[in-house]
Amino acid sequence: MGRDIAAVLLTAAGLLAALALLTFQAIDGQLIARDLPPAWNLVGPFGHHLAAAIYRVLDFAALVLPFALVTGGYSGIGTETTKA
Repeated sequence: MGRDIAAVLLTAAGLLAALALLTFQAIDGQLIARDLPPAWNLVGPFGHHLAAAIYRVLDFAALVLPFALVTGGYSGIGTETTKA
């Protein structure tokens, strides 16, 4: 049960990161600073900050991170064994 919950959370985090990274535009930072909604990022200000931080740390290798999270989450669903 706990492994399934962790797998769902990993998958959700991967999908959220993918959406934030794929719709990231640097111009959104200037809009957020003026209390305007971001024009491009579909996740909103959180998605802009998340994508900016991931890009800052991993550069273009950041695009691999969502795939790793989703793959890790998907492989963890339903793999828990039960004792008879």
